[in-house]
Amino acid sequence: MTTDIKIGKHALINPGCIISHDCRIGDFVNLGPGVSLAGWVTVEDGADLGVGAVVAPRCRIGAGAIVGAGAVVVRDVEPGATVVGVPARR
Repeated sequence: MTTDIKIGKHALINPGCIISHDCRIGDFVNLGPGVSLAGWVTVEDGADLGVGAVVAPRCRIGAGAIVGAGAVVVRDVEPGATVVGVPARR
């Protein structure tokens, strides 16, 4: 069981997602199938995380950012940026 998760309006959380404790998911966010969010992750409004993306603890995904399928985010992603790969890069 996990605690203190906040999910915004019209967020799409697909099957197989893992959302850990203390996460914040903004409005109109898309979490593709199998996305994993570690603790204390913030996903701002309108961000889109592709299938199987992983976000490390305490990272922030900026508003309107795109995280490619299978990417591993280990640091904050700027608003509007697109990142891909392991580790995720612009």
